[in-house]
Amino acid sequence: MSLPKGWQQATIADIADTKLGKMLDAVKNKGKPVRYLGNVNVRWGGFDLSGLHEMRVTQDELDQLSVRDGDIFVCEGGEPGRTAVWRGGAQDLIFQKALHRLRVLDDVQTDYLAHYLRFAVNRHGFASLLTGTTIKHLPQIALQRMEVAVPPAAEQRRIVAKVNLLTARLTRARAELEGVDIQVAKYRQAALARYLAEVTTGAETTKFGDQISLLTSGSRDWAKYYDRGSAVFVLAGNVKPLKFDPAPKRFIDPPLDGADARRSKIERNDLLVTIVGAGTGDTCDDCRCRHRRYMSDRRRL
Repeated sequence: MSLPKGWQQATIADIADTKLGKMLDAVKNKGKPVRYLGNVNVRWGGFDLSGLHEMRVTQDELDQLSVRDGDIFVCEGGEPGRTAVWRGGAQDLIFQKALHRLRVLDDVQTDYLAHYLRFAVNRHGFASLLTGTTIKHLPQIALQRMEVAVPPAAEQRRIVAKVNLLTARLTRARAELEGVDIQVAKYRQAALARYLAEVTTGAETTKFGDQISLLTSGSRDWAKYYDRGSAVFVLAGNVKPLKFDPAPKRFIDPPLDGADARRSKIERNDLLVTIVGAGTGDTCDDCRCRHRRYMSDRRRL
């Protein structure tokens, strides 16, 4: 692929100094204890510094593995290629072998290289640099030979500014979407609260008729008793989300002295949940009903 005028093709080794961190070995490590960055501490675009551990290092190792602003850290394992730029200032802090540290050379912007690494991980060819079958790793030599398209310095700055602007917009959009979900949940809760306030004060009543005095959850065997009595049998279609629908209406007069009838009896304020039909999962309660003679093929909770 040809590059735009003024751009150059380079490798990571051409434009940055790379360093793999120190292996954690409680027996072999010597020197003073120092906190270290591990793979889990590097997130996309930032760091999680909670729960930092320590390892022993000599003064020479501390100098070689130091952390300073502008250092790019790239995960060697876990999620190989996950990248963040250190902006936390100079600290008494090193990094573990699970991380690569990149320090860019002249004429290359740190943020441009970090954005390019993320682009490479997400869009093209990065997998060819990894080793391992089930657990993938990014060896230092493979990272060093990774190719990077390098534009002139001014173009790098323009690209970084544009990416940062779009990232900020995306962050705001995500926050706004999360806010919408929160508002929807609040409105739903408010609507439910208004409904419960209405039904508990008797503002709504059933439309099933004055003859109703008993409500039970149904048995399939009771279908043979349809239209043989004065009790109303509540079908699956009668229970809508948070309300009763009077149609279709079935009457029934089943034997009420059996175990199934005793088990199925529904008391005031019981919650009915659909278990069959297109409205499976719909719920309502009978606290809006002033009368209590029902039968139902809904499950009682």
